[in-house]
Amino acid sequence: MAHRLVPGPPHGRLRVSRRGEQGLTAIEYALVAAVVAVLLAGGVYYLYNGVQARFVRNEQCATSAWEGARATC
Repeated sequence: MAHRLVPGPPHGRLRVSRRGEQGLTAIEYALVAAVVAVLLAGGVYYLYNGVQARFVRNEQCATSAWEGARATC
């Protein structure tokens, strides 16, 4: 590991150069992207089920009203 001084207000601070960790950042970005993709898929699935349930309820309400029954929607 190479040590060098970092310019800026806290003078004399050492920065450790890690040359072999560039691949690690790519893996971290891939993991973050995977988590975001899973969360988006879960959100879309949740919204789809909610909208579908709403349409089913509305269909049942309209059907009962059309058939002359008193709708309790």
